[in-house]
Amino acid sequence: MFVGWGNGRACDACDQAITAAELEYETDVLPDGRPLHFHQKCFATWEAEL
Repeated sequence: MFVGWGNGRACDACDQAITAAELEYETDVLPDGRPLHFHQKCFATWEAEL
């Protein structure tokens, strides 16, 4: 997992841009190795669902 400032990429949970003022959580849990990108709040919700 990587956490850093957003760069405008869309969140995989809510489809809204992750701005430079927000933390972006990147995790690669998909079988094909493609990373998922989340806002901090969206990541917490996604993680709680696991």
